[in-house]
Amino acid sequence: MAKQELPRPDYSRNMRLIGHSDQGGGPDGVQVMVHRGYSYIGHMVSQGFSIVDVRDAKNPRAAGYVPAPPGTWNVHLQAHDDLLLVINARDLFADTRFADEKVY
Repeated sequence: MAKQELPRPDYSRNMRLIGHSDQGGGPDGVQVMVHRGYSYIGHMVSQGFSIVDVRDAKNPRAAGYVPAPPGTWNVHLQAHDDLLLVINARDLFADTRFADEKVY
């Protein structure tokens, strides 16, 4: 199996990229918490959070996805000890009070 080429960031300084993850297929990550070898990534558009095993930083692996309840998204996560706090915030794009209106 050929070694996969890592993406080359357009803007970086004094950094070396050692691994890459597609965040479990959810490219819309808004917050990342790394705790005890796992990365927890909150999503707005995908409406949930992904779990990525990053114990081997050169080869991160998708470990799971938890969907948010209907009408919510996960934009804030916090990890401590054996607890993961996930905020199920109202999805403002789905809220009819914030629907696009024509402006003249």
